[in-house]
Parts: sequence; C-alpha cells; structure tokens
Amino acid sequence: MADGFDIHVDGERAALLGIAAGVLDIPVADYVVSILDRAIAEAPFRFVDPDPAIDRAILDEAKRTGDGAPWPEVRDRLRRRYTDATTETP
Repeated sequence: MADGFDIHVDGERAALLGIAAGVLDIPVADYVVSILDRAIAEAPFRFVDPDPAIDRAILDEAKRTGDGAPWPEVRDRLRRRYTDATTETP
C-alpha cells in the first residue's frame, strides 16, 4: 500500500495548475488533489480492497452455497468487462 508520494510536473503544467488554483482561491496542492480525486471517481474501473480476509470470506461463502463459476467463465467475463471499460465509443 502506498504511503504517499510526490508528483513533479513540468513548468508549463505547474503554471497552469497555479493559475487554475488561483482562480478558485485555493492552494495548488488542494486543487491537484481534487483533480486526482475526481479522476479516480470517474475511472472506468474500480479499485479492490487488497484485504485477503475479504477474498477468503467470498470463497467460503461460494463453497458453502455452491454459487461459483468455473475459472474460464470468470476469466472471460473479466476480460469482456475490461475491454468494454477501456474501449472508447465515438
């Protein structure tokens, strides 16, 4: 898990970010974080919690109920979902 990091941008981008943040009267760092938050929220994919306990609970429930799917079916469904999410429509 990332603990945080610095992002360095070129001078032209830094100037544009500074202008936009100035128009909104907020610090540049706050403006950049808001842009990143919006981009993450609007991403065509969603992030998954890497907690293995969640995976274990899902597996245990699927085994208990018999509600599962063969790996090739799951794999193909994931591939279609990825392709659909990353394919631009005109």
